[in-house]
Amino acid sequence: MDDKVYSFGSWVEIEAICSYPEDQEDHTCAITVYGNDHRRDLDFDLKLKDCHVIDDNWQPVYKKVRGKEFPEPVYEIPKGIGGLEWSKREKYWQGVA
Repeated sequence: MDDKVYSFGSWVEIEAICSYPEDQEDHTCAITVYGNDHRRDLDFDLKLKDCHVIDDNWQPVYKKVRGKEFPEPVYEIPKGIGGLEWSKREKYWQGVA
């Protein structure tokens, strides 16, 4: 619960297989570009426990999930975070941010 909500890094990885010149054909090339994000509109000290929904009696809210032994906490998703859900029908993960 003391885990930070926002933890990220920005990078782009590009891999290629050479086709020219012929003496370097099938050689693999890779480049990684790292970025540095400074977003002032996000609270980077926000902890997961700070997002836990609280009821009218100041108690953390939990929901029962079928097939699971223990209830799961209910969170208010903060700005800049998207959720992923497994779609049993389509058999893939889908998400919205």
